[in-house]
Amino acid sequence: MDKSMEQLTFDFIDEIVPIPECSGLMAMSGYKTPKALADEMVREAKIWQKRNPGKDVMEIITPDWKEYINHKIKELC
Repeated sequence: MDKSMEQLTFDFIDEIVPIPECSGLMAMSGYKTPKALADEMVREAKIWQKRNPGKDVMEIITPDWKEYINHKIKELC
């Protein structure tokens, strides 16, 4: 009996954008995990977008968070 193995591909890995380093922000904000802090930043960015139609939210995002927040906003739409 010939058992051939199939190679799995993980195409979804290209879709993963890591949370930027945020230990300093966590210490200042009181969030206990990077995910909790990142979720809050995305939530606030979405609120800003709703309150400022026609403006680009990326103008107010710090450079190290732009890729992550942009990816998450597009993912949630």
